[in-house]
Amino acid sequence: MKYPVLCIASLVPLLGPALHAEKFDVVVYGGTAGGVIAAVSAAREGLKVGLLEPGNHLGGMVSGGLSWTDFGRKEVIGGYALEFYWRAGKHYEMSRYGQQIAWVHEPHVAEDIFRQMLREAGVTVLLDHRLREKSGVKKEGLAVKEIVMENGASFTADIFIDSSYEGDLMAQAGISYTWGREASGQYGESLAGVRGETPMHQFTVNVSARDASGKLLPEIYDQPPGQPGAADRKVQAYNFRMCFSDDPADQVRFSKPAGYTPKRYE
Repeated sequence: MKYPVLCIASLVPLLGPALHAEKFDVVVYGGTAGGVIAAVSAAREGLKVGLLEPGNHLGGMVSGGLSWTDFGRKEVIGGYALEFYWRAGKHYEMSRYGQQIAWVHEPHVAEDIFRQMLREAGVTVLLDHRLREKSGVKKEGLAVKEIVMENGASFTADIFIDSSYEGDLMAQAGISYTWGREASGQYGESLAGVRGETPMHQFTVNVSARDASGKLLPEIYDQPPGQPGAADRKVQAYNFRMCFSDDPADQVRFSKPAGYTPKRYE
């Protein structure tokens, strides 16, 4: 017996708008790396899978500029994650250097690998499909039966997976959740909550948070972070990461953005 399920993908994601509603065994909302892997793993088990991405790129942070892989011990990396890095190694022909894995990759290469995995698994991928706000989820009792996009497309499935970074599907479905940093005492985790001063990851040059007149620089938060170990309701800010080259033949000149103000960027 199948039970409708809503869950969050926790892993380390080509077409235009859908013309009509379609039923899937599994619908994955969010083309992050976790969303891609959730979709691929389900499709490899023989299920009919649809992957809906609000934007027009796949892979989330993995293909969005975060090209350096943070790992402690590479030996513990396995499964689909290892397959991804193996495919990156194949792309860069790492065997020429006596290796099979590429732990560092270019963003477009990562997205190409994700697209390849989805295509091989037979996943239906729909880009520019953003969940309608407030009325995007239809339920029967506790079960999610259908989701509706801003463009009017709707999808039904036995299982819905929210693999987005924001969790909009999860929230509209009425799933309880939390955000921010939990206090260190809540679950007995010494490193949870607000972190105190640390010698790690500091600027090598002393940079003042104030300008010559003593005024705080733009975007600087003017309140203390809180007591070490305390909880808060803050989330990380989004940012842009770009790849640069020291090869003049592989460089593109920056153009000055409209409204650019040097004062805003220290």
